Amino acid sequence: MFIGSLRSSSAKVATITPRDIRKMDDARRVELGCSAVPGFSQHEFTLLPLAEAQTHDEIYFVECPSTVNGPMRLLNTTTFELHTFTADDLPSYAILSHCWRDGEVLFTDIQDLNVATTKPGWRKVERACWHAKYRYGFDWLWDDTCCIDKSSSAELSEALNSMFAWYQGSGLCLVYLDDVRDGEEPVWLASTFRKSRWFTRGWTLPELLAPSSSMVFLTRSWTPIGTRQSLAPILEELTKIDATVLATSDPRTMIYGTSLATRMSWAAGRKTSRPEDRAYSLMGIFNVSMPTIYGEGGSRAFRRLQLEIIRQSNDHSLFAWGSRTKQSESQALPEAAGAKNHSVSEMFTGSLLAASPDDFNEGTDTWATPLSALTETLGAPPIRESHFEETNAGIRIQLPLRRLSSESRNGPHLYYAGLACYMVSGLGWENRADWLGLVLLKVDKDTYVCLRSCVIGEAMGNDHAWRTERMVALPPAQPVTGLKGRLGRWLGWFETSEKWEVSTIYIRMGDS
Repeated sequence: MFIGSLRSSSAKVATITPRDIRKMDDARRVELGCSAVPGFSQHEFTLLPLAEAQTHDEIYFVECPSTVNGPMRLLNTTTFELHTFTADDLPSYAILSHCWRDGEVLFTDIQDLNVATTKPGWRKVERACWHAKYRYGFDWLWDDTCCIDKSSSAELSEALNSMFAWYQGSGLCLVYLDDVRDGEEPVWLASTFRKSRWFTRGWTLPELLAPSSSMVFLTRSWTPIGTRQSLAPILEELTKIDATVLATSDPRTMIYGTSLATRMSWAAGRKTSRPEDRAYSLMGIFNVSMPTIYGEGGSRAFRRLQLEIIRQSNDHSLFAWGSRTKQSESQALPEAAGAKNHSVSEMFTGSLLAASPDDFNEGTDTWATPLSALTETLGAPPIRESHFEETNAGIRIQLPLRRLSSESRNGPHLYYAGLACYMVSGLGWENRADWLGLVLLKVDKDTYVCLRSCVIGEAMGNDHAWRTERMVALPPAQPVTGLKGRLGRWLGWFETSEKWEVSTIYIRMGDS
């Protein structure tokens, strides 16, 4: 079977299959049917071969529209000369995704080919240009090593904010894996493909997700392995990104329809050379822009990223990170109605915002929901304000709250706070949706802080104690009554006797 790329001057995007093609000649010029793809009719395109791949059907991709707003510097694949294009005159181009090594050809090096050709990284530039030109038909290539003047902080900041759009606007993405051997099948558990360093780096995550065009993976000898579509099931195993996202020709829509927590989980465990890049590399995935300030530190950069996301999204799953108390354990926590005999023996406060993407390691199966679904599930009044915002007192947000401990004069005032998101757990018929919530400590009239963990023990000589983590699976909305309820209380199961109330509160964000 064959995978190819349709090139046109119209710069529109679509995914088509052979049944959409009216005819194709020996030169692989194709004509689409009148109603094959919205926006395309009776236009002729030239099909360029990309890679041999084992698929059940032939799939072709029309090049994506340009999403580049500012100037872009490209490398001529024949002369190795750099040329700067505006968004209006930007030609079709291929783009290279790879891991940096010592001796890369930099922007200053490429100005003089006598210098560039002496660098260890020249072979990679040369081979990338050759493949882009003679295998896939592109006259221009973008490579992050030599197409950005990193000595200019202004240009570097603009480039990092544009990176996702540059990959998205490419006609082809070549993924060069210099640590993958020839002759191996990616399905092999011990294959070098599965162990490639490329899957551990921070910047390669947006490079995997952004391209709307074809994406070809290559071994260290530049032998094609497959495409993002053909390798999607294996890529899902390695990256935790759903194969349906990776298999689509334009993943942007599916990415932006995925919960914030799940997107953050894709970046968990990845490394960058500079700590701030763990945040900067995610800007395009969350469709935000912000100044890059190297030296501010990774946690401060990640905090700024989250605040930029908050300005554009009402997705509660941004707060659904960290360790979680399972639903069965949540239902064993003492209820406020009988909490006068309980005391808090340990309590550790935490932050509303995460310190790094690693905090979202367990968020792969987190789904965001409408606020109405949350309040209906909990039996709470409706939430009137869907937005939340940053203030000098913390994040101002309206949430359903329920007491976890009695409001005694001296004891801590603990509350559940429901979030409009849930986590799928279990397999097959056993799977269920656990609605997620925070455990909050009330510190002022309308001000709360998140608890990182809390241990509630008996004050009356009973050795039994309950421990709750930062995140909890919310208990049922209605009490269980009758014989089942009495049996549940005798066994120590959670009895829901407190009602949920919706309040506008301020949650402190924690240290910056």
